[in-house]
Amino acid sequence: MDLHTLRAQHPVFTYQAYHHHLTPQGLELTFEFSISPDITFRPQIVIEGMTQVDLDRLPPGQLENLVFHLGLIEIPSYWKATCSPVIKLAAGYLSEDQIKWWKKLLLKGLGEFFYRNEIDFTDKDFITFETTHDKAPLASQASAQSASQPSSTSTPSLTTLVPLGGGKDSIVTLELLKHSQVKVVPFSLNPITAVTELLRQNPDLRPLIARRTIDPALLELNRRGYLNGHTPFSAYLAFTTYLVATLKGLPYIALSNERSASEGNVEYLGTIVNHQYSKSLEFENDFRAYARQWLAVESSPSPSYFSFLRPLHELQIGQLFVQLTADHHPLRALFRSCNRGQKTNSWCGECSKCLFAWLMLFPFLGETELIDIFGQNLFEKESLIDEALDLIHPERVKPWECVGTRQESQVALYLSLKLYQEQGQPLPLLLEKMKPEIANISDDDAQRLLNDWNQQHNLPTTFETLLKNALRPLLIFGLGREGLSTYRFLRAQFPDKEITLIDEKPLSVLDPTWQRLLATDAKLSFEQPRSLSPMTGPVLVFRSAGIRRHQVEELFPDTEVSSNTQLFFETVNKLKSQGHQLIIIGITGTKGKSTTSSAIHHVLKESGFTSFLGGNIGKPPLEVLQEAHASLSPPQPIYLVLELSSHQLSDLPFSPDIAVIQDILPEHLDYYADFDEYWTAKSQIARFQTEEDVILYNQDSETATKIAQLSPGTRIGFGQTDINQKLIPLVALAELKVVGWHNYLNLLPSLIIGQHLGISNDQIAAALKTFTPLPHRLEKVAEINGVTFINDSLATNPPATIAALKAFDDKPLILIAGGYNRGLDYSDLGSAIINSKVKAVILFKPTGEKIHQAIEAALRKSNVSSPVITFVETMEEAVTQAWQVAEPGEVVLMSPASASFGTFKDYADRGEQFKQEVTQQK
Repeated sequence: MDLHTLRAQHPVFTYQAYHHHLTPQGLELTFEFSISPDITFRPQIVIEGMTQVDLDRLPPGQLENLVFHLGLIEIPSYWKATCSPVIKLAAGYLSEDQIKWWKKLLLKGLGEFFYRNEIDFTDKDFITFETTHDKAPLASQASAQSASQPSSTSTPSLTTLVPLGGGKDSIVTLELLKHSQVKVVPFSLNPITAVTELLRQNPDLRPLIARRTIDPALLELNRRGYLNGHTPFSAYLAFTTYLVATLKGLPYIALSNERSASEGNVEYLGTIVNHQYSKSLEFENDFRAYARQWLAVESSPSPSYFSFLRPLHELQIGQLFVQLTADHHPLRALFRSCNRGQKTNSWCGECSKCLFAWLMLFPFLGETELIDIFGQNLFEKESLIDEALDLIHPERVKPWECVGTRQESQVALYLSLKLYQEQGQPLPLLLEKMKPEIANISDDDAQRLLNDWNQQHNLPTTFETLLKNALRPLLIFGLGREGLSTYRFLRAQFPDKEITLIDEKPLSVLDPTWQRLLATDAKLSFEQPRSLSPMTGPVLVFRSAGIRRHQVEELFPDTEVSSNTQLFFETVNKLKSQGHQLIIIGITGTKGKSTTSSAIHHVLKESGFTSFLGGNIGKPPLEVLQEAHASLSPPQPIYLVLELSSHQLSDLPFSPDIAVIQDILPEHLDYYADFDEYWTAKSQIARFQTEEDVILYNQDSETATKIAQLSPGTRIGFGQTDINQKLIPLVALAELKVVGWHNYLNLLPSLIIGQHLGISNDQIAAALKTFTPLPHRLEKVAEINGVTFINDSLATNPPATIAALKAFDDKPLILIAGGYNRGLDYSDLGSAIINSKVKAVILFKPTGEKIHQAIEAALRKSNVSSPVITFVETMEEAVTQAWQVAEPGEVVLMSPASASFGTFKDYADRGEQFKQEVTQQK
């Protein structure tokens, strides 16, 4: 019918009323519309599974407001039949700002309808809204502005409503969120066969279903020649999911709209018409702003509405789809995007939507498997040449389907053509015809698109990190125990993701576990840095603690660096957001952090607390978390005690809930440029704390005190005076199994934390009495013929050895020291040796020479006699020499003040060799 005739005959469209009531099926909503003089409509929607409990969640009037708005978004479907010049709102009130918003949605969302029906919508009086109410809207502006949404940096819960269609995009969103342990609640409006089958294959998920019924009167008008055309369905979905998420108390609504939805189809009357307008970023932003102001519930956080795939191109989503379904081929077979074949659950093979879906998958799946899905080779169909040209040519009208950008189609054709050429196969008909059309596309164009990331999106931080991790190549640099722990965590999170292992050492000398994994994991590969192929796109590298950050950045210019420790903190924060009480206690310092960590864990365990210990002390953080996972119970607090080295802390963007800092002295100066860089790495333990956190620090240490000042949390100092004031009144030093004032200082944090957590002094004292020193830390090896042998192999710097000397200041000593040179200053150790009861010094080169020089320099300033100094090359020689000079009542102390590299594998190997030689030579 003629537009002017229809508008004259039907001048007013009225939104008369809305109704809602609970039925056995769920919440039933009915809307009443009329078009003057005599047309009426009563569409319905039933949201299944809603209960009175859900309705009672909302304050008075809020349900009415949300239902009223769902009626508003029904209007375009019925108004378009006549394009009545006046839309009258008898069911509720809209302010001038709201009317302006709805006018924009109506004009932009019906752009394709206007274009196809050749309607001039540009007159300012084309649509007029009238309201019969003079009262404030149900959700006042003041109340809405005070309501909150989950912010981009806080996630009270990750439970997410995921609308499902039949295409690959919603499958990608669903699978990615599931693999990331996000609690997913699927939602489907009038589920098609593909969605029903998808839900059947995910029986653990509990979907929410809504069934919308179009009034048959509208279909009758269509048969009679009234106007018809495309309406903004995704806008309808936005208001529906917002209502559902609000009723169910769900904090997130994750759509699957990608960045290409923002590209229009054609210009019409000075306006870009976009078939996918209500999927575009523009609409998403508009809806989020409208929801904050007019839909939000004052008494609780409101759902955050965003598109999870917004940063990506369709081609990137196609690649993810193939990766995520690699071991789940039924998912590949069941997805459907063809509108023509929707009723028969098939691909018609004749439309641009079929061709575009084929194009997005062909570069990653190839011909054989795609033919299994589509039933035919679309590249061989001459009938699709025009459709292909419509997809790629800017002079043509882009197909009126949910297809990607012209550039995506061009790159997909280029990659498909390249795949045929690499396999030495003749080009199929359609690719041969398209070859001249994509002559300007290059590998660089393809790589840019496949590695692209759209910064314009609304993803909360947690979701953005999740998607980035899924998209970028994953690399693990450093294949020790921490690297193995990282691999196992990532493989559990991303079972179908390619992971590249990197290590300077050849595979043959690494843990044999890696060879077994490479033989069984088809998506795992190994490279040494010197043979690694350049990666120009963004990558995500998980470095082990000993790998310098600049080593990673030199290999991968466009990289994000993470670590086992960072994954630990991120996962703990996610679990906290889900209601679990996890408390991280992090300990650092140059020396004493292992004893401090172990003592804290011991006091907690002995006092009945659930505690787990790891970190630099031997068990990677993610292994600690895995161990703790079986004990997770939301009401029960779990303590995760981590020793944190400077390497683990250096670029960590998190701090523990309770931080402990022992003395910070020059160390690892072969790794760091200077002492400032070293202590700055340590300072991360304090920088990201909040006011609710606690930090304990050695107040006798200038650097530890300086770091503690960076924390906004509660600061608690401790020092040598507290041994007399706090420790000795609680437990006699003779009752402790540890020796030395430095070790008594290491026990203080466990006492303070115990009291902070409400543990009684009697319980703390009992625990401290049973605490056993750790291996290689002033460990008593044996007492033979009156000679005591002490293994202090972990003393890898001069201050640690000085502390060990003080622990035995009442007995004559034979000191075994020296080792790998890390550029440390030994002058203070030289003074400490001549001022103690050291009668003989047995030295390993090269630092043995520096220690010798330091002793001689100290002797020149003193009148004391020189200890006997001997150089040795092996631990056997060192212990033999000690036996020759030791007498009953004396102590042989192996406290090297140096690293172990060169002569020994590590400090543990050095300590074990010492213990072995002592027991063998007795």
